[in-house]
Amino acid sequence: MRDHGKIMELVLSAHRRIRILEPVDEAATGTEEPHKILNGRRAGIRKKGSPTQKPPTPPPERSSILLVRTENVIAEPAERSNETKAKMQAVVQTIR
Repeated sequence: MRDHGKIMELVLSAHRRIRILEPVDEAATGTEEPHKILNGRRAGIRKKGSPTQKPPTPPPERSSILLVRTENVIAEPAERSNETKAKMQAVVQTIR
């Protein structure tokens, strides 16, 4: 919260800050295999569907980074004086 004389500025932010540490090797994470067991609904669609098969799609292009290790960035604590606390309380009461 900033006091500019006639105008008071209040900034509310609810976001998470992260820092990228290092890329994660895709081979180390393992590859996901498609599910081999179909549930009844998908099996019924497959049985009733037309016998034509779609041509296989080419694999997607590999991007340079898929997974990375991150860490949370801790924000610096804001200055909390009695004056600032009183102003913030007045703003909250006004909004309610």
